Formats: sequence, C-alpha cells, structure tokens
Amino acid sequence: MTCHSCVVECKKAGKRSDGLQRYRCAQCGKTFSDRKQFGAIGHKQIDDSKALLALQLIVEGNSLRTTHRITGLARNTILRLLELA
Repeated sequence: MTCHSCVVECKKAGKRSDGLQRYRCAQCGKTFSDRKQFGAIGHKQIDDSKALLALQLIVEGNSLRTTHRITGLARNTILRLLELA
C-alpha cells in the first residue's frame, strides 16, 4: 500500500474496529485504511445475502417488524434497501 500524499510504501498499523487493515506512512505520519468493498446492492455495512433475504421477505408480504426479527436488520436499513430496489 502506498501513501496518497507522499507516494511512499506504508507499513501496517493494526486494524479498524470493522476489521479493515490500517496503514501508517513513515514519512508524513498519516494513517489510512483499505477501501471497503461495496456489495452488489450498494449497501456498505451488510452482506448481500442478508440484504436479499430482507427484500425477499418484504416482497412476499412480511411486515417491517417481522423482517427485522428474522434478519436482525434495523427498520431504517430495510427501508433504505427498499428505496435502492
């Protein structure tokens, strides 16, 4: 991994709370992390299988509360997935 400002090779500097690798530039001291891969649906925080399950449950006629209990996703997250779909 190279630093964005100095274009110098960086060393690993631990991990973020969500598990992404962090790096620190030895020259300028800036820290940054890998970019998070977005899913096919475009949501950052949840995996595609859970998002698709939530959408399938809503399409089949389940309520938001039932979908929340089954998937464990928040109500607002399910509503955002519906907007994307």
